[in-house]
Amino acid sequence: MIVQGPKLYFALIGNHKSNVEKVSLCLSKHFETKIITSFDKIPQMQKSFGAIGYVMDSQSKLNNYNLEQLRQQSLHRPLYIFTQHTSIPLLHFALRLGIKDVFQTPFDENKVTRLVAEISTTTNIECFHQDLRLSDVMTLTEEILNHPLSDLFILLEKHFATGPSLRDIAKDLFLSPSRISHMFKDLCGIGYCQYILCRRLEESEYLLRQTDNGITNISYQLGFANPSHFCRSFKEHIGIIYQHYQSLRMDFFPTTMVEQVNEERRVNKERRRNVH
Repeated sequence: MIVQGPKLYFALIGNHKSNVEKVSLCLSKHFETKIITSFDKIPQMQKSFGAIGYVMDSQSKLNNYNLEQLRQQSLHRPLYIFTQHTSIPLLHFALRLGIKDVFQTPFDENKVTRLVAEISTTTNIECFHQDLRLSDVMTLTEEILNHPLSDLFILLEKHFATGPSLRDIAKDLFLSPSRISHMFKDLCGIGYCQYILCRRLEESEYLLRQTDNGITNISYQLGFANPSHFCRSFKEHIGIIYQHYQSLRMDFFPTTMVEQVNEERRVNKERRRNVH
């Protein structure tokens, strides 16, 4: 590829400097990268970016907020996510936001090949390897969107707290429960029931950031049999007892952001109430 005009870089930004540097070290072997140390610098440096990558550990309200800001500031730039942990909710969020692709780190050879093919084919960033094609490459978000179970993921996002049975789901998808179970495990890497539990716990992380939610309300709201069941599941999967979780999260989740997220949720609820 012959690049006309000024050289364009693949910009990288994230909350943890060491993680951003690791991603940059890997990608810089294939194309020019540039680490952005502050979100405030993005508007004045956009002309030198051909694409932007956001580096994170896992999905959170803070990372969602940062991604939304990046999307608004870089409307015409491809935006990528590099995350240590992927989930179906993250991929659906990426689809809604118009993220170009989601990559799980650390990279393997196939992931790097896919990314370099995308960059070489869809941007004006000069890649060091010119023999890659995008025609046989499917992004993670496209895989979810085109998968036969895509309707199931949308359904689960609405009803994961009630945990619909495979038998009930099978009627809507016109597939047998055993077929759905096997397809789900192949795509997600975990079983259907395990996914429901993890999704509930993932939501509980959000609810525990709000000081006005107690364990009893959270337990029943997310479909747990009782608070003891919730606490056991939380400790087994999160690794700490729930009493220590909220204070730990606040060390990494600024109070001002919590207030902003809570206000956004309150406004959205009010809008939905007015609509109805």
